[in-house]
Amino acid sequence: MKVLAYCAGLGLIGGQTFAIDGCRLPSNASIELTGTEKDLEKRLKIYRRMAEKHIEKHRRQDEMKTTDEETKRHYQERQKS
Repeated sequence: MKVLAYCAGLGLIGGQTFAIDGCRLPSNASIELTGTEKDLEKRLKIYRRMAEKHIEKHRRQDEMKTTDEETKRHYQERQKS
């Protein structure tokens, strides 16, 4: 990461492709999470929709002020950790 930040600071990265010839750099990036900017924007929209659904579910539960047994059990298990 420091190498990329340094190269970016020097203006060596154009934002399209980055490669260092002859140098192998370790990576923990998943091939499934790579892609074009358009692909990443599409994935971001999906994740935002998923988050909105979860938030809405929790808002409804908060308004009802009740929780199902599975939610209670999950909460209690998490408190033990």
